[in-house]
Amino acid sequence: SDTKRKNEVKNIDNFVIQPYALHQICSNNKVDYIKVRPGDSFQSIAQEFNLRDWELYKYNDLNEGEFLSSGQILYIQPKRSRSGSYEFHSAKANETMREIAQRYGIKEKSLRRKNRMDKGTQPLENQKIYLKKTKPKSR
Repeated sequence: SDTKRKNEVKNIDNFVIQPYALHQICSNNKVDYIKVRPGDSFQSIAQEFNLRDWELYKYNDLNEGEFLSSGQILYIQPKRSRSGSYEFHSAKANETMREIAQRYGIKEKSLRRKNRMDKGTQPLENQKIYLKKTKPKSR
């Protein structure tokens, strides 16, 4: 057939070459993500998935101008407000709320709200982070 998939090039022998091998899509908390590869940029990933750069920043709780690193998880859909499978997470030393949010496919803003934490504050080592329900008020 003469229909070409995006990024496919056919040589004389009709052998299909994909110069930009497409990312494998994985899912976490029913949200699709990819793993960043060397040479990826927000622009190249946005183009591959028919998204805009700002959507990738928003879906991943990133600020414009931040960089991608190889192996990093990058969501290509909006994350959820809560975890579907896990109730809690025990924070590791120096772990950030953004890292926890990425790990469970939850919006950082929702995670902060559930745990009554202000923007910019980070959990303490072994702090119980609520992933589904809101942390009860301290008495």
